[in-house]
This record gives sequence, structure tokens and C-alpha cells, in this order.
Amino acid sequence: MVKLDTYDDLLTEVRRNGEFECSMLTLRELHGLKRLGKHVVEEISKKLENLGLRHNPEKLPLSQNETVKLFLLEKPIMSQRSDVPYVNLQRLVEESGGVYTVSMKDLKTEGVERLGKHVVKDISKDLKSQGLAHYPEKLPAYQDAQVRVYFSASPVAKLIEAVLNPGEEKDEIIRHATSRATEAEETLMKIKELVDFAN
Repeated sequence: MVKLDTYDDLLTEVRRNGEFECSMLTLRELHGLKRLGKHVVEEISKKLENLGLRHNPEKLPLSQNETVKLFLLEKPIMSQRSDVPYVNLQRLVEESGGVYTVSMKDLKTEGVERLGKHVVKDISKDLKSQGLAHYPEKLPAYQDAQVRVYFSASPVAKLIEAVLNPGEEKDEIIRHATSRATEAEETLMKIKELVDFAN
């Protein structure tokens, strides 16, 4: 077990390995606090972001026994190659279990300052060309808006579309997804999150 005394030690470990897994207890101690609360978790997340670190899950857990994966991405979403601008995003979606939430600011290509109607359409087109779907279907034109990205031909896509488009056939897809006892609770939580996000 690596001993971490400062955030600099943490950053060194992430840089050395490309990614690093640690507990929320460790992050809490690095932050010099005795308890984890909603505001503390937000502070930790902001601190990690300022260090150039991203974390998975994207929303840090409140339990100090939970572990999180940290990784450093100089260009977290955009690729250097113009022909596959979202190859890094594809990896993030894959690492996050087939679905990943990102801000519109991170989806902008290099050199683009504003998100106009045509820029947003181009982003949507580029995502689709690389097998990625998104929600909302009509991408927002403001930078801080959150967008859910997922593989278009995947079980996650099927479930998201079923939740967002009511109907008997779609209900059956949801029932089927929740019929497996071991995965039922997790799937219901995902559905609840999707419905909350849609409202």
C-alpha cells in the first residue's frame, strides 16, 4: 500500500502509473478533514480537477470505505487526430461501464470558442460517426451543460432509449433488464438516475 502524505504524492502516483486507485478515506485525510459530507466531497473533487485529475466514478461517494480511480488526462476528451476527435471519449465511456457524462465545454474541438448552432450540430455528427450516442438528443449550446454519452449499439443504449420513450415494447425492455436478480437493484438505480436526468 502506497503511503500518501500530500496531494503532490497522489499526483506523482497517478503520473507514474497512468491511473491510481485510492479510498475516499485517503482523499479525506489528504484534505485534512475528519468527516466526509456533500460539501467536503465537492471540495475534494474541485481540488482533484485543479490538479488535472479526473475520477471514476464521476460523482465521488460519501462513504470513506469506497474506492475511486484517479487518472490524468492532459486532453481528457479530445484527441490530437482530427479524423477521430473523440477516441479518448470512447475509452472513457468504455471504462465507465458504457455510459459517461461530460460537459459541452469538453466536447468542443480545439480552436472553437463558442458553441453555436452549427458547432453543436458538428459535435453531434462527429460523436455519431464514432459510434457514440448522446442525451439530450439535441445538444445544448451552453458550455456548462452536462451531456450523457454512450455507445449507440449497446445494452445501455437500449435501456436509455426504453426509459426515455414510453410504450409497451419499451416497458418490456425495462422489465427484462431488471429480471436478473443479481443486477436488478443496480439497474433500477440506473433507471432512476436516467429518469431524474430526463426531468
